[in-house]
Amino acid sequence: MLQAGVPLNHAAIVHARHYIASCRRSDGGYYTDGEPTYQTAVVMSMYAAIDDRDARERVEAGRDFFRRELERPAKSAGAWYQDGGSKAEMKVPGLFADPGERAADAVLETYGALTYTRWKSLVYAGLQQNDPRVKQAANWLTKHWTLEKHPGTDSAEGLFYYYLAASRTLKAAGVEQVAGHDWRKELGGRLLGRQAADGSWINTGSGRWLEDHQEMVTAYALLALQETR
Repeated sequence: MLQAGVPLNHAAIVHARHYIASCRRSDGGYYTDGEPTYQTAVVMSMYAAIDDRDARERVEAGRDFFRRELERPAKSAGAWYQDGGSKAEMKVPGLFADPGERAADAVLETYGALTYTRWKSLVYAGLQQNDPRVKQAANWLTKHWTLEKHPGTDSAEGLFYYYLAASRTLKAAGVEQVAGHDWRKELGGRLLGRQAADGSWINTGSGRWLEDHQEMVTAYALLALQETR
């Protein structure tokens, strides 16, 4: 909403800030169940978009939380994924994979959303387009370009999160075309064409990863749509 130009003093944003502030833990993180670093990172991205004293203080405290988390002993790689496929492809953990979904030693799929997200991380880290790791991700995504389904799932699972990850990454990387496709035009048109009469979006093909929640999917769609502009 902030990125779309809704003013900071709008009642919905004020209410959201009060709720999020209530989720702060004694360790400086913001989370209500599992995945504290992921949830705190999402919250930090919101506070980073707000330029007031409270937000700046919370961002600094969030940095301290992440530093402490990074100093913790690393988990076994097997708890995330095990590369049992071709070394020519980038193998990444399953989207929001957790021990309850898959065995610790399972070979997990290569997902479009996480491959885009990791490409974006490489861009933010300053790696150039000719870096082998960047080329590896870009080549896989070019080979599997589609907006009809989420690459790696062969379905609509996580489709709108994929749209968001793709749009943010391609914009950050300065990429205008993927496999000859104008991604801005095609993705923008697809999102506008799938908006419901009440202004919302929802994943009608799959409810996995909360994509049967209008508020979640509408947020993904709006953020992705803004990246196409």
